[in-house]
Amino acid sequence: MQIAVLGCYVNIIHPDEGARKQALALFKRYLARVNSFGGVLVGTETGSVDPQFNLTPDNYQPAVVDLAISQIKQMAAEAEHLGVLVGIEPGVNHPLHDLATTKQMLDQVASPNVKIILDAGNLTTPANTDIVAIIQQAIDLFGDQIYAFHLKDFVMQDGRLKGVPVGDGVADLAGAVKLINQVQPGAYVILDETPQEQFERSIERFKQMAE
Repeated sequence: MQIAVLGCYVNIIHPDEGARKQALALFKRYLARVNSFGGVLVGTETGSVDPQFNLTPDNYQPAVVDLAISQIKQMAAEAEHLGVLVGIEPGVNHPLHDLATTKQMLDQVASPNVKIILDAGNLTTPANTDIVAIIQQAIDLFGDQIYAFHLKDFVMQDGRLKGVPVGDGVADLAGAVKLINQVQPGAYVILDETPQEQFERSIERFKQMAE
């Protein structure tokens, strides 16, 4: 069995400096052990200045984005030393809240050991739920740096994304799989936040889309 993404999702921009250091230290320990799990990449999001992860535009402030990039640089240096990979997952409630900011991070960190976990659902808004267009834009901007794709079906509820069983939401998963297969055959595609309710049906539906 191979672990495509070893998740160590920590808040690397926690408002408490001690908590930030603790999160970074934990992530580095996972980097040192990822090979023991048969994998090469440890993944995280970039966190929030709100420890409860409430929606806040404060995450978009230039100083917060700079802090996130500074933290990723430290993670990248450790990954380069160990010969493993850091996977960063953008999301609308994080400093890397859109594709342009994600590209900014990749350019500034400039490390071959930093890759992207692309969850187009996490970059949707009530005004834009077109995950196929988001994936295409990401491929155009930094396609060779995408290591894995997260896919999930969802609905928008009170302005926030809510995961639902595959086929019950608004996400064009079939279109997303088709595009990924065209540009990155054999890529890691991981179902994310799929409810346990009707889970077997979700798997069967997703297999049909993949075929």
